[in-house]
Amino acid sequence: MHPKAHHGRTTVGFLTANIHIGAARALWHGVVDAAQQRDVNLICFLGGGLRIREGFEAQRNVIYDLVDARRLDGLVSWSSAIGGSLASDEVIDFHQRFEHLPVVSLALPMGDIPTVLVDSYRGMRAVIVHLIEAHGYRRLAFIRGPESHYYAQERFRAYTDVLQEYGLLFEPHLVTRPVQWEAGAEAIQILLDERKLRPQVDFEAVVAVSDLLALGALKTLQARGVQIPGDVAVVGFNDPTSHLALDAAWEMFNLMLQASRAFLPGWGMD
Repeated sequence: MHPKAHHGRTTVGFLTANIHIGAARALWHGVVDAAQQRDVNLICFLGGGLRIREGFEAQRNVIYDLVDARRLDGLVSWSSAIGGSLASDEVIDFHQRFEHLPVVSLALPMGDIPTVLVDSYRGMRAVIVHLIEAHGYRRLAFIRGPESHYYAQERFRAYTDVLQEYGLLFEPHLVTRPVQWEAGAEAIQILLDERKLRPQVDFEAVVAVSDLLALGALKTLQARGVQIPGDVAVVGFNDPTSHLALDAAWEMFNLMLQASRAFLPGWGMD
């Protein structure tokens, strides 16, 4: 049984790596709005990405140790953002510490935990099909994300499947090795400097697994004199201002309250 005596308003914890980068900005506003509309207390645990060595990011992880089951009715975890480039099993193991609380996960399947998922495969597929059908592009460079990230792999799978579906040759030299989310500039260096590819000649468009990567790639190409979209098109995924982020926040809270009632009948029903 959950150790928290249930008095007054329901209190929900929100675990996230950040609230100021990319889609997190829209999602955070959605989380706050959903908490207000559902009349629940919200505590944000802004603990950064797990085991990231750059800067002081790893030191922020201690914030997750402040989660106290005696003070919360449940947790909403943006597990894919917290996990970053970790394997799914490692992210699942991290969440075992919260086994005494009902948990809802965003964007990363974690066994029996209720999860709000983004259809990355279909979304990325639609982007690539548009480039092929509407613009006639045939040589598409692709920027991969972290190798162990579920959605980065789903978006890469969409890329390879669409190429096959349209009879286009998969050319490994047009695909970067896996890179971190902030490495858009590095990705362009891989394509242009290491592989000596020529924009507009060797590739007509750059497809990135996230808008953050696409933005870094776009700025780097422009700094090198490449006209966007005149010479090369650049597209990404995960519009940081999308209403989908707000919808996801509402769905997470609905699932969390349902999970809390299932965990211990009577919760979240004040």
